[in-house]
Amino acid sequence: MAAVHIKDNFDALRDIFSKRVDSTDSKLRKILVQVGHCSKSVGAEEILQFFDEHANESDLVSIAGCDGACFNAPQVSVIEPTGSKRKFGLVDFEIAASILDGNYPSESGTETYFSTQHRIALSDCGDIPCDDLGEYIKIGGFQSLVDVLESEPAQVIDKVLDAGLKGRGGAYFPAGLKWKAVSELDESNRYLVVNCEEGEPGVFKDRHLMEGLPYRIIEGAMIGAYSSRASEIFIYVNAEAHLSTTRIEAAVKQCYDVGLCGKDVLGSGYGFEVFILHGAGGYVCGEETTLLNTMEGFRREPRVRP
Repeated sequence: MAAVHIKDNFDALRDIFSKRVDSTDSKLRKILVQVGHCSKSVGAEEILQFFDEHANESDLVSIAGCDGACFNAPQVSVIEPTGSKRKFGLVDFEIAASILDGNYPSESGTETYFSTQHRIALSDCGDIPCDDLGEYIKIGGFQSLVDVLESEPAQVIDKVLDAGLKGRGGAYFPAGLKWKAVSELDESNRYLVVNCEEGEPGVFKDRHLMEGLPYRIIEGAMIGAYSSRASEIFIYVNAEAHLSTTRIEAAVKQCYDVGLCGKDVLGSGYGFEVFILHGAGGYVCGEETTLLNTMEGFRREPRVRP
């Protein structure tokens, strides 16, 4: 495996995105409006539209996902050309107008809420545009994929086992054992399924990731697929999660456009095809074997486990 070429190809891709950022952007004030399935219900889309319509020439308005502090929505972050950052919550049209005028109100008081959290998957959610692949790469996105592609699948599995990574579905099954079992199957066709069904009432952790950091889901899926020797990835999304579907589909398309998905990713000789599937509806579809049944066109009911 030509590991050096993988790194060089990724560095070249990162440079392309860096050059796309016009030098004048550094002089712009960046306004980041969080719009998620939750904040839409309290007018976040209308706040975004207000900023789009009334922003100054020195402003750059972008859209982000919700960072999880839904009680504080709509939330808006302002990043000055100097790099200083302000964050505002419960933003209405009056506050939005004040922000545009530079008459900043009191900042959001969510420090206590976040102070006890150690975020890994959700880190940076709400802090970067949800539709900007270059920004994701800028914060270190896809670097882990590069590291993985420069290693053998067995080496990656050993690292995951040593790290103690476990599933979060309730059984806490070691992820490395699952990947190892699949990689050792005497089968030419292997598939990785990302379960984003999330049919439980009031549970929206997956939607926050899909809406705020869709590239991270894609990167993680490709790492798991490579380690399991799978080349096809199916992302199974709840039928009612329309915003999640829109953003994950857009992210997948962007990855295909720059060669992060498809055949021969980054010159590694390994390829990933990514497909988006819509759930059949119903709480039970979040269960693993029910999900697989619906994918294969069968009734949405669980299988008897072997």
